[in-house]
Formats: sequence, structure tokens, C-alpha cells
Amino acid sequence: MNQTAQTLETDTSIYIKSGIETKISVGYGRELLEINDGFFGAGRLYAGAKVSLIELELSKQVTRIEDLNGEEVSDVIRDEYDNNLESNTNIGIDVGLLWDAGNYRVGLLLDNINSPSFDYGPVGENCEARTQGSVERSSCDYSEQLVADGRLDGRESHTKHALLRVNGLYKLSDRWHISGALDLAEYDDIVGDENQWFNLAMSYEAKSRYIPSPRIGYQSNLAGSEITSYTFGFTWLKCLSLDVEMSTDSVEIDGESAPRRAGFSLAFEESF
Repeated sequence: MNQTAQTLETDTSIYIKSGIETKISVGYGRELLEINDGFFGAGRLYAGAKVSLIELELSKQVTRIEDLNGEEVSDVIRDEYDNNLESNTNIGIDVGLLWDAGNYRVGLLLDNINSPSFDYGPVGENCEARTQGSVERSSCDYSEQLVADGRLDGRESHTKHALLRVNGLYKLSDRWHISGALDLAEYDDIVGDENQWFNLAMSYEAKSRYIPSPRIGYQSNLAGSEITSYTFGFTWLKCLSLDVEMSTDSVEIDGESAPRRAGFSLAFEESF
């Protein structure tokens, strides 16, 4: 409480971390050996590697509510996102093994064996370059104070640590397949949330380039949010994949119920 002005002062703030990832990958695989009569029966062992060019646009910002000065929160967030944005490009390398026994497949994938690192845009720096009395200047000054107090990392990096994943597929018939994947360790995503995903899906192979091959799935985060969601998608023309996801948990926003997690993925993949 400011006794002189008889007003309530608060450090309640909006803290946002965000990131956009763009990735282009090229992979190569080959057969290592063929076994006609082994412990796991007949099958082939394959090995492969993938190199990805990864671009991450990372930004974080801190804005005190009382510094908004009547400006719209969305406008301030948009401006500060651009001011604090840092674009990084790095290389990610994945390697994997796959055992193919005809009616089932089991694979091990080691993602990002080189642990590429990406920088967030700095906060709390060069505040004197901002217009005195503006929301941007107030936010920068407050961030500088948080950094000095050790409550905020002014120069933060995100590292894609190496991650081992096991996956498999079983053919119920020539067209119906069940597949699954499990992360064998926890890892932090772009904004620092803990993740360890388990995925299970059933798909139908249409055997035609022009008829979509549909799939439904279930996935659960075994760490962090421990959120569960269902997915639906299809592959068309043997190369174009679209998937949508909706969580089973919901939150209430302005009296309206909304899913805690929702999204979609559009991918194009071609073999040559």
C-alpha cells in the first residue's frame, strides 16, 4: 500500500515464454543383416540416421499489470514478443535401429545425440534504449531488477537433450495395425514444461494413394502436466499427413469450458 497516494501497489506480472520451431530433415537407412531362424524368429535389422536443420524463434517477457497504463494486454504482449525475439538455427542428429519381423516391428530411436542448443532473446538489457515512461521501458526495468535479484535468467538457453524412445507396430491384418511409442526419460520442451510421452494408435491402410488411410490414437504425458488426449488423423497420397488432438481435461475461461490441450499437425514426407 502506498500511504502517500492511498493506492495499492502490486508486482503481479504476466510472464510468457514462447517458441516457434521449423525443421527440415533428411534421413538414410539400410539393412544391416537378415536372420532366417533366430530367437525372435525370421526378420531383418535396419539402421538409419537423420539430420535435421532446426530453426527456433524463442522469446520471453515479463510485464507488471500496473505498468500497462490502460494499454491492451494483447498489444503489449505482441510488441514485447517482437522486441525480445531471438532466432537460432542449429543441426539435430538422430540415429535408430529397427527390427522388422514381417507381422511386427520394434525400434529404438535416439533423438538429438548432439544436444543442439538455442538461445532465448535477452530480457532486462539495454533498457535505456526504450522510450522513458513507456510500457516497454517499465517492463525492461522490472526485468532487469528480477535478473539482479536472481529471480529471472536474463540470458536463457533451451537444449534439446538426447532422448531414447522405443516404438513398435503390430499387424492385426494386412490393413489394420496397432502402434505405440514411449519416451524412456523426461525432458523439457521449449517453454520448460516436463514431458515424457506414451502414445498408442490404431490405423487402417487403404492400399491406395487416393483413398485416405485413417488412424485414431491415445497419448498421455507421464511427467509434468500428466495430461491425456486423443488424436485423429489420416495419411493421403502416401505422403501428406494431418492429425488433430484434443485433451480429455478442460479449463474454464470466462465461464466457458475449453480443452487444456488442443492442436493439429500437418506433415509432408517422401521417400526416394
